[in-house]
Amino acid sequence: MFVGFGAKSAQVVFAGPGCDRNPVVRNKIALLTDGSCSYFKKVQSMQNSGSVGVIVVANTGEAIHDMNCQNTECSTVLNIPATMVPYDERIMTFARQGGLVNVKFQTTQSDNFYLAIDRKGRLQEMGWLLYPNFNFFTWQAEGMSFLADLEDQIAQPSDVVINVFNRTRMQGENGAFAGNVKLPWDGQRIAFSKLTLDLQLQCPSTTDRTCAEWDHTVHLFVCCDDSALCGMELGRWISPYRRYGKTLSMLVN
Repeated sequence: MFVGFGAKSAQVVFAGPGCDRNPVVRNKIALLTDGSCSYFKKVQSMQNSGSVGVIVVANTGEAIHDMNCQNTECSTVLNIPATMVPYDERIMTFARQGGLVNVKFQTTQSDNFYLAIDRKGRLQEMGWLLYPNFNFFTWQAEGMSFLADLEDQIAQPSDVVINVFNRTRMQGENGAFAGNVKLPWDGQRIAFSKLTLDLQLQCPSTTDRTCAEWDHTVHLFVCCDDSALCGMELGRWISPYRRYGKTLSMLVN
């Protein structure tokens, strides 16, 4: 059983769940079963065993999915390729018996341009399908429903609306500066009982491909006349991957 990737090929060997070091995978591709430990643990154990790549076979009846790191695992860089394939009894039988099956690592572009109509009757671009799975359509419907609910909340009448940023360009560590912002004040206390932040992150054009790649953290800080509160963080958001963002955050109620 051989796999080709780049300008080289290597033998593929079955190594069970792959949660511990296994000398049999040295200079070979490790074929692993799903479960028993995290995907990070599997790939790290095989890398430390000298393996040059990892293939994880999904469990029977389960769809392939992301093999993500968790928490502090993500701080460690892994240097061998890894992928997941659907369960196939023939592959597992051949692997356990030492049979030969041709496998190839490659990057295949999936269809990634879909349109949908939200419940307000608007045509919208859908997000990227990372791999062929109908869950992405379900998540898109959930996202559209969330945004529609959010827009209904924002449309509710407010006593006071204060524009802090309006089509302001925000880029790099310096971000954007709003200058002086005056809140309703009767001389002794803030004259409202509920305060929300309406944040909308837009893209250079109307298509998702112009939005920023990867996710970024956005902070909102306030400084009250050089008081001890200067530099206090009011809000923190994470921008979506190549999508515009819209949130409504409660500060005071």
